[in-house]
Amino acid sequence: MLTKLLFLRYLSLVAVFFSFLGSGLMFFVGASKTIESFTMFFSGKNITETNTHLSISELVAVSLIESVDAFLFALVLLIFAFGIYQIFITKHSIDDLKSMHSWMNIRNISELKTILIEVIIVILFVYFLKNTVIYHEQQFLQMMFLPVSILLLSLSLYFIRKGH
Repeated sequence: MLTKLLFLRYLSLVAVFFSFLGSGLMFFVGASKTIESFTMFFSGKNITETNTHLSISELVAVSLIESVDAFLFALVLLIFAFGIYQIFITKHSIDDLKSMHSWMNIRNISELKTILIEVIIVILFVYFLKNTVIYHEQQFLQMMFLPVSILLLSLSLYFIRKGH
C-alpha cells in the first residue's frame, strides 16, 4: 500500500514541467525587455506609449529594471522546479550531493522555501527601485510601505535562519 502511495510523488512532475515552461517564458520576457531598452535608447523614442513624463534614459532604465525583474522571476521558477524535482523525484548518494553547487543541494521543503524567500525579497527590492524611478516624489507615503515590507521579510528570514 505504501509503495502505491509513494508513486503519487510523480504528480510533482506536473509542477516541475510547468515551472520550467514558465521559467523559459520569463527568460524570453526579460530578453524582450532588454531588446526594447536598446531600441528605445538608439531610436530616442518611447516605444511603449507609457510613462511619457520620463526622459529616454529614464525609460531605458525602467525597461532594464523590468528585464532584471523578469530574469529574477525566471530564476525563481527554475530554482523551484529544480528543488521540487530534487526533493520528490531524484535519489542521490552522499557523494553526489557533495559535488553539487550549494544552491542545487536542496534536501527538503524548508530549504526550498528559504531560497525562494531570498529571491522574492530581491524581486520586491527591484520592484521598489522601478517604482521609485517612475514616480519620483509622487505617492511618497504609499511607496514607503514596500521598503518596510522588505525589511520585515528580511528580518523574518534572519530569524528563520537563526532558529535552524
